[in-house]
Amino acid sequence: RTQHDILLKDIIDKFKDYWNFKVTYFLSRSCVISIESNKGLVCYDDVVQFGRIDKTVLINEIPSPSTSVQVLICGTKSFDKDMIKYLLEIGYTRSQIFKF
Repeated sequence: RTQHDILLKDIIDKFKDYWNFKVTYFLSRSCVISIESNKGLVCYDDVVQFGRIDKTVLINEIPSPSTSVQVLICGTKSFDKDMIKYLLEIGYTRSQIFKF
């Protein structure tokens, strides 16, 4: 929802250094906060998009389905359900989708 709700951000950010790993944060709400209280939450090199993730966003943001691609999702039950539906519609298989 907001930058305060990003779980394990410090751990996820470490993966940004790998050539085969892309991190984009999607926030459904913008949270206007002071720079001082924002330290460590959203950094200058973070890729952040605001709004809901839909099928079009997935097509534009993630690689095309192939045997070397896996998709990890984490969210509410309705979010997980929607993401699985969209991923299957664009050609991913259930064995490529991991939710936690």
